[in-house]
Amino acid sequence: MRRYQLKRYGIKTLKGKLCPKIVEKLKAVSEEATDCLSRYADDSMFEVEKGRRTYVMDLRKRTSGCRKWEMTRVSCAHGYSAITFHGHKPKDYVDHYYSIKMFKKAYAPMIYPVPSEEKWIWINHGVLELPKSRVALGRPRKARTRSPDESREPKNPYRMRKFGVKGKCSFCKLFGHNTKTCPKKKYLASNYRQPATEVELPIPSPASTQSVGSSSSRREDTKLATSSRRGGAQPHNKKFL
Repeated sequence: MRRYQLKRYGIKTLKGKLCPKIVEKLKAVSEEATDCLSRYADDSMFEVEKGRRTYVMDLRKRTSGCRKWEMTRVSCAHGYSAITFHGHKPKDYVDHYYSIKMFKKAYAPMIYPVPSEEKWIWINHGVLELPKSRVALGRPRKARTRSPDESREPKNPYRMRKFGVKGKCSFCKLFGHNTKTCPKKKYLASNYRQPATEVELPIPSPASTQSVGSSSSRREDTKLATSSRRGGAQPHNKKFL
């Protein structure tokens, strides 16, 4: 709104047919057109020479051989030379969108003022929720989709492509696979012998000890009793493989 206000005040002080920036642009083009040489071909066709290059100008269609006139809708240096050679004014060949009349129409609509948030009218239509995102299947793409008119050349033209080159495994030094898919590495990993682990043996229950003969149980009890009196090592139920 502030921008509209400043533009409307500035438009009131403008005079002439074209906007100030376009007038300055035509002055810069006129200085560049001093190096051009125009030749008459028809009522609207001209041949303009600048340096070692020649351009064809059509004042009726407002086209230039350098195509700058068609893109900016303001006459280029070649067109400026042809227009002045034909005895016309370059301001008349500028597009009407650069006129002050169209500039006033662009800022004519009104932007309605908006009060502060405290004065807003709340409507009970529920809370807007974000759309549900769906994750596509497969690996996400890294390469950007290029347009048909975009070049397909690599970023670094001096870097050779690896297309058709067989890879070499850094583990077995053979061609045709890499370290992750190396069959020799997988075979050695599967046949690798694991280290010894500590295994606990089950403690015999009292019922099983009673079934053993009395002579063998008495001998074991006497051995345990004598070892405990002498301060020997306590029996354990662990065995190492």
